[in-house]
Amino acid sequence: MSGRDSRTPAPDRLGLLARAALALVPRDWRDSVGRDLAEETARDRRRGLRRDLWLAWHILRVGARFSHAPGNPQPPLHPIVRSWNLGPDVRLALRSVRREPASALAVVFTLALGTGAATATYAVVNYAMLRPVPGVMDEGRLISVYTQIDAATPHRGSVSHAHLEAMRHQTPALSGLAAWRSSELPLAVDPGEPPRMARLVTVTRGYFDVLGVRSRLGRLFTADEYESTGLDLLVISERLWRRRFNEDPAVIGRRVFVSGHAFEIIGVARAFQGLDRLDDHDGWLAYASKRTLDPSETRTTSQSAHSSMVGRLAPGASIEVAQAQLMAAFRSVGEQRIGESTFWPFAFAGLSDGIGVTRARLTAVFRVMLAGVALLLVLACANAANLMLARHLRRRPDLAVRSALGASRGRLMRELLVEASVLAAGSCALGLVIAAALTTLFRTSRLLSYLPVLEGLGLDWRAAAFGGAVSAATIALFALVPALLASRADVRTGMAAGGRSTTRHAGWLRTSLAGAQVALSFTLLVTAALLAQSVHRLQSIDFGFSPDAVLAFSFRPTRAGLDDAATATTMQRLHDRIASEPAIERVAFAFFSPLGGTLGSTVRLPGQDDAKALKIASHHVTGGYFAVLGIPVIQGRTFSAAESMVPHREGSPIILNEALARRLFGMEPAVGQTILTPRRTARGQTWLTRPVVGVVGNAVGSDVREGILPFAYEPFGRSRIATVMLRPRVPFDRAAAFARAAARDAAPAVPVDDIVPLRREADEQIAQERVLSRLSLVIGAIAALLALTGLYAVVAQFVTERMRELAIRAALGATRANITTAMLRRIAAVTAGGLAAGGLLITPLSGLVAAYLFGVSARDPLTITVAGTGLTAAAVLAVWPAIRRATRIDPAVALRAD
Repeated sequence: MSGRDSRTPAPDRLGLLARAALALVPRDWRDSVGRDLAEETARDRRRGLRRDLWLAWHILRVGARFSHAPGNPQPPLHPIVRSWNLGPDVRLALRSVRREPASALAVVFTLALGTGAATATYAVVNYAMLRPVPGVMDEGRLISVYTQIDAATPHRGSVSHAHLEAMRHQTPALSGLAAWRSSELPLAVDPGEPPRMARLVTVTRGYFDVLGVRSRLGRLFTADEYESTGLDLLVISERLWRRRFNEDPAVIGRRVFVSGHAFEIIGVARAFQGLDRLDDHDGWLAYASKRTLDPSETRTTSQSAHSSMVGRLAPGASIEVAQAQLMAAFRSVGEQRIGESTFWPFAFAGLSDGIGVTRARLTAVFRVMLAGVALLLVLACANAANLMLARHLRRRPDLAVRSALGASRGRLMRELLVEASVLAAGSCALGLVIAAALTTLFRTSRLLSYLPVLEGLGLDWRAAAFGGAVSAATIALFALVPALLASRADVRTGMAAGGRSTTRHAGWLRTSLAGAQVALSFTLLVTAALLAQSVHRLQSIDFGFSPDAVLAFSFRPTRAGLDDAATATTMQRLHDRIASEPAIERVAFAFFSPLGGTLGSTVRLPGQDDAKALKIASHHVTGGYFAVLGIPVIQGRTFSAAESMVPHREGSPIILNEALARRLFGMEPAVGQTILTPRRTARGQTWLTRPVVGVVGNAVGSDVREGILPFAYEPFGRSRIATVMLRPRVPFDRAAAFARAAARDAAPAVPVDDIVPLRREADEQIAQERVLSRLSLVIGAIAALLALTGLYAVVAQFVTERMRELAIRAALGATRANITTAMLRRIAAVTAGGLAAGGLLITPLSGLVAAYLFGVSARDPLTITVAGTGLTAAAVLAVWPAIRRATRIDPAVALRAD
């Protein structure tokens, strides 16, 4: 045909997509394709983009149909078009799903559980450790610098301003280097309102320039403003701007009050919330502002002023070269000693936390989570493979007929893989829904309460892409081998008498997959049981005190800029104010809360040399500390009110716990004895004589896992930080309101934000173990369910395929007990093989959680035995319906149908 039919849509009236599709059709076919679509196009009411998409799809579809017409003399379609001609296969796959919806839903739901859990876990890991820091430019060129004893020791020191200046000017491999220190300071938007704690960061010259941060409103610090005193400027984050200022554009130039001092807001940082992905910052102060907040602040060579540094690599420079230059610059000033340790600068790539304690802790937890979820995903793929293999094998007669009619093995495999892809697409969509629900659970519940902030957790495009990639990868894991086996169809085996369609290889594969599911679920169940036992044992620890009826809050008058004398007066005023309230039964001060930390010290007896000094933990408390916590006084007394507030000096009283008293004095009374404690002076270390005035019961320290330690209690003295603990006579909410009012009366400029039950702090001691236990129990339960489902599918398919054989055996005299025994023997073999393989996997997986186990071995025989026995019993119950069906086969009915 040389001319164009009048009904054929003119190419200039076609949309972009339709013209592109028509261009893929060979030139000699374009008129034919357009003419065939003309009548449908005239009746179609679609307009715009919908019409364009409809035309493009049908152009390719009709053209592809012509290409498969036998004896068609016209040239074939473009290879790209032919490769896209999946419409018939998709429709066939959908019909197959409709024929067996239960089996298809089982595959979709099984894979969705695995992909959803994996995607949600990746979302948490990405949010906590992998996502780019918002507001920072070219993050790949940034490095973190810390002073440490060595590169492998997480403990960090501070760096003096002189060392910072030397490294800044003598490290050409860095285009910029800045230091920062984060702190919590009271912030009041208006003079009359109570201050609230805010995360404010003190930064040195070039901080925002090094990071490439830009302002959303106003401006950032200029080079001179970092070092100029008396300016008192503040840059706030968008988060603080939204929460405290309601996104008011007139915030620039407004004065707020930090620790009672007026600061002018000069800008709002664009998207930047700080360098810590898990702890958003509220604002940034110039380094010179430290002297406003603390007039005693100086900048001498020995002053330890900065804790963290960030630098940007110069073009072409490497981190190894920068490390060598930093070390040389640091040495040019002199070594930095803190106590008996020498600290040096070490650079880490990116804005990571280096090998810091927080990052190492999170890395260990996430490693366990990822390992468990990965095993669950593999188990889900194995279960889906078993279900898909059963689906394909039931279709072997149909596939055999199609093969006899000329269908190639590649064509059959393509059809089966398209069906698997359709199911994988459904599982991907459902998996994203499950992942969204799990991330919402992580964000809103206390399941991951040990993480500082999860309020921004969600499924971003990275997590969604990860979920899609996992779903695509599962096709190769669960669909390829079943498709290969099912596509080996021929008339003789496919149409065999009795309908037995399982080949030897297919039967072996299904049994192996079922055994693998048992192995993986057994491993996960044992791990979950070990963690659950650890949590139970940790919860059963006797703290030595009662945390249930005690409220605690932190009180730091130094945040309001008070000096030592004013701090001591304020502390005494707050103590007296709370103690005079009838609603409060008892009140006490301590440097730390009972589980919040301890101080290290040493003690020795008079007459002993220094080599025999005993390392102990110590705590600074007031006399009411033991009564508030319910720690019994075994001998002597506690501190009097006057003794509690006296600074440590020669002759100051001391109280020992029972463990320390036994170590020092054996069975002799400790009260009335004297001990020596060290005191550092400018001339070195001296020993103070301290009379023992009391012995109290044993109590755990900052880590419940360490058990009872030798402990000494010293007078609270003039500590600048206090944890206030009170035992109320009224409900907690009323007591907390009173405590907050008392603190406001004692020091209006000192904020008191969190007044919490001491039990919450005790629960946080085992937060990691509880999180891992909950997650592993959920993963283990899902794994066991999937494994039992797989076992049932294997047995049910075996019964269906061996119907004729079982009928013949029944006709020849086999009893129900004989058939039941034979079936149970088969299940026992699969389960035993899976348990044996799972036993080999327990060691490497339990090694990941060994650090979180308490009071139980990673290969506890009782736990392994109970888990194996329980899984075996559950397997028998799961397959019992299929076994019962096998024992009730009527030989006459089965053989007549055959």
